[in-house]
Formats: sequence, C-alpha cells, structure tokens
Amino acid sequence: MKITALNPFQYNYNGIKAALAGAYLQVKGPKGQTIVYVTDLYPEGPSGALDLSPNAFSEIGNMVDGKIDIQWKIVQAPITGNLSYRIKEGSSQWWAGIQVRNHKFPVVKLEYSKDEQWINLEKMDYNHFVGTDLGSKPLRLRMTDIRGMTVIDSIPPLSDNGSDGAYIVPGNVQFPDRSNSDPPIIKSKVVALQSNANGKFVCAENAGNSALVANRDSPSSWEKFDLIILNENNVALKSHANGQYVCAENGGNSPLIANRASISSWETFKMIHRSNGKVAFIAVNGNYVCADDFGNKELIANRNSIDSWETFDLISQ
Repeated sequence: MKITALNPFQYNYNGIKAALAGAYLQVKGPKGQTIVYVTDLYPEGPSGALDLSPNAFSEIGNMVDGKIDIQWKIVQAPITGNLSYRIKEGSSQWWAGIQVRNHKFPVVKLEYSKDEQWINLEKMDYNHFVGTDLGSKPLRLRMTDIRGMTVIDSIPPLSDNGSDGAYIVPGNVQFPDRSNSDPPIIKSKVVALQSNANGKFVCAENAGNSALVANRDSPSSWEKFDLIILNENNVALKSHANGQYVCAENGGNSPLIANRASISSWETFKMIHRSNGKVAFIAVNGNYVCADDFGNKELIANRNSIDSWETFDLISQ
C-alpha cells in the first residue's frame, strides 16, 4: 500500500483535527501520478507538502532528488461496502471514542441523537470522535464528509462499563459516489506572486494586517499563499502570514487584504492564464487586480484590461 503523511495545514483542514486522516490523494510528480492513503501527520511540513512512502515517491519522481514538485487532490477511496466503526478501548455509555472507517471521503463531523437533538462529538488528533454521556440505547449517528454530504446510521448500545479492548462495529450505510460535476476538494498548492509591474513579490504586509503590496525581493512567509482551486476558473488565496483569505475588500473598491476566515464572493478570483505564461486575476467587481503605480501602491482591482501592471508570475514554493 502506498501511504503518505500530510502537512498540518491540510491535515487539520479548516481547523478540524485530523480532518484528512484516512483520505486518498492523487499525487502528480515529474514521472507520473499515483494514489496514496493519508496515515499520519507531517508536523514540520509546509502547506501542500507530503512525506511519501518510498514506493509512492518512486512512482512519481527520482528517489535521489529527495524533494520534488508535486500537485495533489483528494479522490474517492477505492473501497467497497458500508462504513464501519472502531470503538476505542475503554469506551462505554459514559465516555466513548469512535473512529469512522471505510469511508469514500474523509469524515469531518460526527453527531449522535439524544432527546431529539443532534449533539456534536469532538474530533481528536488521533482520528477518533469523542463524547460523554451517550446513553444506554442504540446509538443513532450522523456523519458529514468533507464535501458536506451526510448519512445517518445506527449501532448497538455501548457497554455500561468500559470495553477491555477496541472493537469494530459494521455499518449499514455509505456516502454517495463523487459526481463528475462536483468541484475539486481542497486542490491547492503554495505559490508566490511576482508582479510584472516591478519584478517584486506580493507581500501580505504587516503579518497580513495591512493591504497586499508588491515590495519584496524574495518570498518568505508573508509572500507565500495557498492557491486554492475552487473550480475550473476560480481560485482563492490564503496567506501564510496570518492564515486568512485574501479579500477584494468593499466589493473590490478597496485594496486587497488577507483578512477573511472563509471564502465568499469577495474572496473568489477568476484566474486568467496568458499565452506568455503569466496570470491575471479578476475580482468580484469584474476588474483586474493591479499593482498600481509600477507596484508602488497597494494591489487593487481597478482595471478593465490587462497590461504589465495586471499580470503576475506564479512561482511554486
């Protein structure tokens, strides 16, 4: 089996512990592509990085290189049958740890029904959902995967006393298959943006607390972004300076700034690939993002056509 450890930025996606544990990833490298299973955290890895098993690395690159450029995306797990549940050792109606297994996509939320309400179980960094006072009746569970799909299942009651060891409970349901029309799931890579206005790298100035400006000679954390592919044409940019999404503030009428915790219309940009290899970005107001005044001013979406001030080199990091 080909496996990988995943950097903490995506492993704990959207602030959920071990969100991508158990995910299957399609990874592309210089020599080809392969499918890997996420088994662990790569603690020191930067955003986008994988620590591949040797049998996976050798399929997409040369082992002697040590590090290679990659692209990856989440794909549907090559599994059959229904979900299953690992009940952690020591679990009882008073405290239990439940791991959802054999899922088509990573499960990011698990709830149980009590008194006609759905109660959330906390996901832990060891990839179990934990709760207390779950009751002595059969447990009705609701699972949500990373796509937002939900399924409901029931399992037998938990014991009155803690179980001596972990055990597996077979499930009765499975998530639906992925549709070809579904958007990509967390397809991203780390980039720096080099402005063609002045040759400088775009910076989330003041640790992201000030507007974006092209004023740096080389990329460091303030000049790095997760380029997140939302669909065929649209992207979002997440700053490494503060972990916030870049926003065309005030509907595009104010300078770009990394100050949003989630993606909506102001944080969505249409990326235009030019024939010369450069890229341009169209903001929510329909205007191109510009490094105004030869890059001496903050980035703002205020142009209706493309020239050098509106184009950037996308540099993989």
